[in-house]
Amino acid sequence: MPFQERVQLARALAERYGHRLNEVHNWRPLIEFTRGNPLTITILVAQALRDRLNTYVQIQQYLRELRSNETAFRDEPVEGLAGIRI
Repeated sequence: MPFQERVQLARALAERYGHRLNEVHNWRPLIEFTRGNPLTITILVAQALRDRLNTYVQIQQYLRELRSNETAFRDEPVEGLAGIRI
């Protein structure tokens, strides 16, 4: 998925969770980390939003946790992803 479409998906998710994704440069590392996979974008961005992450530093820490497998995901029941660790 091209980068611009990734950003559009992330913004749509932000709206769903009552947020605005204005500072794209803060989110760029996470969006790039997804490698354009829509499911990965949906899971990772949604979790970051639920955790109220929005600064560059917070997102960098989130990525460090993802890379070291320290992050567990809380799921919304309709998403069917309860207990997933990546």
